[in-house]
Amino acid sequence: MASALRLLIIEDVEDDALLLVRELRKGGIDLEYMRVETKQELEAALGDGHWDAVFADYSLPSFTGLEALRIMRESGLDLPCILVSGVIGEEQAVEALKAGAHDFILKGRYARLVPALERALRDASIRHERRQTAEELSRHREHLEELVQERTEELAAANEELQVQTEELQVQSEELQAQSEELQAEIAERMRAEQEAKKLTNELAAANVELEAFNYTVSHDLRGPLTQIRGYSDVLRELCRDRLDEASKGYLEEIADGALKMARLIDTLLRFSRLTHAALRPVAVDLGEMAEEIIGGLRMTEPQRAATVTIARGLKAVADRELLLLALENLLGNAWKYTSRKEEAHIEFGATTIAGESVFFVRDNGEGLDMANAEKLFVPFQRLPGAEGFEGHGIGLASVRRIIQRHGGQVCAEGKPGEGATFYFTLP
Repeated sequence: MASALRLLIIEDVEDDALLLVRELRKGGIDLEYMRVETKQELEAALGDGHWDAVFADYSLPSFTGLEALRIMRESGLDLPCILVSGVIGEEQAVEALKAGAHDFILKGRYARLVPALERALRDASIRHERRQTAEELSRHREHLEELVQERTEELAAANEELQVQTEELQVQSEELQAQSEELQAEIAERMRAEQEAKKLTNELAAANVELEAFNYTVSHDLRGPLTQIRGYSDVLRELCRDRLDEASKGYLEEIADGALKMARLIDTLLRFSRLTHAALRPVAVDLGEMAEEIIGGLRMTEPQRAATVTIARGLKAVADRELLLLALENLLGNAWKYTSRKEEAHIEFGATTIAGESVFFVRDNGEGLDMANAEKLFVPFQRLPGAEGFEGHGIGLASVRRIIQRHGGQVCAEGKPGEGATFYFTLP
């Protein structure tokens, strides 16, 4: 019989911890647990016990879930940690995931509590197996190095004996020895080059396997539960419409909105991961027509917006249509988003010539840019000061740069705070 899971719960409210344990046991999890609520108790528990997983409240009176993650990381333990919070925003969630959290759950919304724990335990098991494999490979490598060293010493001894005999030979033997040494050096260099090429090939194959595994996880393990959450919330809203008060209806709306936002983030991350690996399919593209379609879609989302959009005609290029569409959607979508607070928005898409080279541009009169932070513009997950009031994940401009660079082009930007921004890009 499998032993019970040992869970460490970082929670200052005992009733919340008991509710969490009850939900896990309802989901069929056989467990033992300990509750701690201070740094000292956490450090003592990590030092004294063997734990399978950790649940941590995001905000405690004496410290935070992020500090708990840091303490676990500094202790050298690789424990799956799931943050539990009454209220957690998107930026806090992203920060927690970057800090090492495996997942996060809203208090009282435990529909995916058991699946989240099971997934965290699976991931921890995979990491443990990989560490064991790496340790085994290291032992084999050390053994091989010892064998090589022994063989090298044997060869050195044989060479010394050969040297004694070689000294007795004439000039022809000396020339033959020199040729032999050159040949050995050439063989060694060739073997080293072949080993390096094999190592790089294996690393690339491993990276591709991990990327495919990530894509599979995102596509199946994450999207499925989100679809169920949204579907069941819609069913509840329809079937129980007359029996729900306004607060309950609001909760259902929040559930559906949260699932939708998470699905969008997953789609964004998945698209971003594929940008480097998808094969380019260059075709003749009319960028003006593409921009018209994008702006038309944006106008449908906000028909009340007063926006003047100027799109040049005859803008042609040879590029991967799907990737270029994604790049333009990000650039024009940003222009549309960051001019939303203007009484009269002005957006322009066109082309100009800079240093004898044709350059496309997207210009707007929106919030603008502080060029002191320009180096962060195209870095994934980096949002500049002033962007907090606008929806986004910090991946759009990073995607634009990857797409343009994959086509052999360049992208840059200029602007001033409050005076709009212009993004330039080239295509060969």
